[in-house]
Amino acid sequence: MHLPNPIAFNKDGIVKKYEAIRFLGKGVEGSVFLVKDIQTEESFALKVQEKNVANDFCFIVQLFESYLRHENIVKFYGYYNDSDYEYFLFEYLPITLLDYLDNNIETLIKFLFIMKQMLDVLNFLRVQKIVIGDFKFDNMMLAENLKIKAIDFGHAVFEKKQKRLFSDKDIKNGKNNHKKYLYIAPEIRNGQSCSSIADIYSFGYSSQKYINGITLKDDKVNDFFEQCLMSDPKNRISADLALIHPIFNPLYDFVFCFNSTKNFEISDNNTKIKLHDRVVYYEHPEYSFELHCCSSKNKREFSTFKLNSNEKHLLRKTANQEEAEQRAYGLLGFRAIVGNVVIPIQHLAFSYLTS
Repeated sequence: MHLPNPIAFNKDGIVKKYEAIRFLGKGVEGSVFLVKDIQTEESFALKVQEKNVANDFCFIVQLFESYLRHENIVKFYGYYNDSDYEYFLFEYLPITLLDYLDNNIETLIKFLFIMKQMLDVLNFLRVQKIVIGDFKFDNMMLAENLKIKAIDFGHAVFEKKQKRLFSDKDIKNGKNNHKKYLYIAPEIRNGQSCSSIADIYSFGYSSQKYINGITLKDDKVNDFFEQCLMSDPKNRISADLALIHPIFNPLYDFVFCFNSTKNFEISDNNTKIKLHDRVVYYEHPEYSFELHCCSSKNKREFSTFKLNSNEKHLLRKTANQEEAEQRAYGLLGFRAIVGNVVIPIQHLAFSYLTS
């Protein structure tokens, strides 16, 4: 592949030129190069792929420009195409999660932090009704401080506009069940329609393989992955509920409840913090916000995550916005307990549930 050097991107009439530094790697759909801005010397990743009817260039650009804006998704800076190739400019991240984990033995708490970030991405995509389709650790990059970023959306689709990863021929000759594809949800491998919950299966498959090497199984771990890896997507846990599963309790030891804290008010120059009737008010000349405590003594303990079948069915329904909101408000009836402290755990994922 011959790269133009320098490579010029024109965005809103402003032309920026990039110099190719070195080849980074090759994937199914193209090659990735390290490039730098000639003027600022800032590094970027340039993905280059041949023009192909099967690769919807405009759709990928639309996804990144209009939908994929999240702190755990790679930043997209621009695109360009010529007669032969398509070019995508992304932030540069030096190592994949897979490579990192292959060469580093992490503690359980750190891996839970990594898992939680991946679920944050999947929960965000659930609200957008976007399916990645082939979620795997090799498509997750690692930034500083164990920050995870998803990078590859080449097989992504909207739930209402899907394309098959496996043809009838693939299914007939058993290619869909080859061991290298077992991380993909059964419904995708079998050519069926799918929802964002298909990515939960892939997430669970990859995460379980690693977590088995760093911790002894217990009821929470077993229960979590059992629900992620349900063959029937109707019975599989969704990203919003996975985020508040008790497997993640160790991440929230720092959380405290201000339900029983006395009212107070403090100020420093133009900033004021006030607690009044279980609401924390933060006031600043440029912005303000409120934190509401909604824990109470009559809540049901959520830490065992053991609900009856009817409750589980209700909580897993994701058919429309009304049901999503009902599920969100249903979570207000639960509490988590760390020591003697009651935690309003619904805040950990509530913003996604009601988006």
